[in-house]
Amino acid sequence: EDLFEAPVSKSTALFAAPDAIRRLPDHAPTSSTIVCVTELGDASSDDLLEKGIAHDLIMRPISRSALEELIARLAQGEPLGREATRRRRNIGNSLPAFPHLKVLVADDSAVNREVIIEALSTLQVTPDIVADGQAAVEAVARERYDLILMDCSMPVMDGFEATKAIRYAEGGGTRTPIVALTAHVAGGPVDAWRTAGMDDYVAKPFTLKIMAECFSRWAPASDAIVPHTSEASPDTTDAPEPEAPPVEVAPTSQPATEDGASDLPIIDPDILEMISGLESDGSNDLIERVFGLFETHAPQALNTIADLMRTASEANSKEIAAAAHALKSMSSNIGAVRLSNACEALEKQANTSDTSTGDQLDQIDQELQVALSRIAELRAA
Repeated sequence: EDLFEAPVSKSTALFAAPDAIRRLPDHAPTSSTIVCVTELGDASSDDLLEKGIAHDLIMRPISRSALEELIARLAQGEPLGREATRRRRNIGNSLPAFPHLKVLVADDSAVNREVIIEALSTLQVTPDIVADGQAAVEAVARERYDLILMDCSMPVMDGFEATKAIRYAEGGGTRTPIVALTAHVAGGPVDAWRTAGMDDYVAKPFTLKIMAECFSRWAPASDAIVPHTSEASPDTTDAPEPEAPPVEVAPTSQPATEDGASDLPIIDPDILEMISGLESDGSNDLIERVFGLFETHAPQALNTIADLMRTASEANSKEIAAAAHALKSMSSNIGAVRLSNACEALEKQANTSDTSTGDQLDQIDQELQVALSRIAELRAA
């Protein structure tokens, strides 16, 4: 179960877990390219790659894109070798750093905040954190910030209203760049962030490269430290004004079949790979922390939706939509695609003041249980 061989072009690749590779006899065939199959968060393959015992690696859960890239390398006879370890250790080295940038982050989701904090630490930014729009307005009244990352859907005061309040307080004075952190609001205007007075947007889930490019656009030039590599972000002084994010048309959430299968992944491996790429210190424990937060907060979010829907009416439909959006956002950030889509269906329906949402709640409950089971499997693997 822990190793298998597969033909690749004219050679053979041996896929095995680190422990299985260590158990291989010294006389194992040298004609095979050995690929270490490791887990997100497990750095035990590094020694095998450094010693040349393993020739490449791939992380489980295996994404299609990662597998295709690996097969292409092996078919060309160009496994990464030690470079695979260096790539993992040098995450973020080709990105600019902003150690002197004073940043405020406003987001009500603990899952989202954990991801954002880790990403910003790679850019050498230690932000101030608040959990709602009113707190953001109050923070800006006390402190001067170089940049504000503003979630759009929050309790107490949402990001749109908070931005309007900040712009009003600024008057004609210095304008602080405000960047929308947005998971598309189903049924809402695509350019609402611009109308509210925001300057840019970053769609969730995001990559380090996207966040670094955003900071490069809005940070004072004196605050950016550009690495001496060809991968450094280009000068964006004359970059065009950002366009509205495209309308996100998520695949329709499909009910699980008897065996729990769907055309959509329960947890998207590409998103997990993206989260792993946000690590700043090489410890690779961000996914474990994010999973733990999701396990705590997602059921609470579902309970909030259920409580609101017990008294569902046109009067509280916006609250239902906001609660569905909150669960959708944290689900998107961990790659729970089917759950995110189920939440989006409820959000869209509630935003039209349609209160006949019982079927959607049942679907969300079902997909949440499936997602939690998959997370448990990934942790146990």
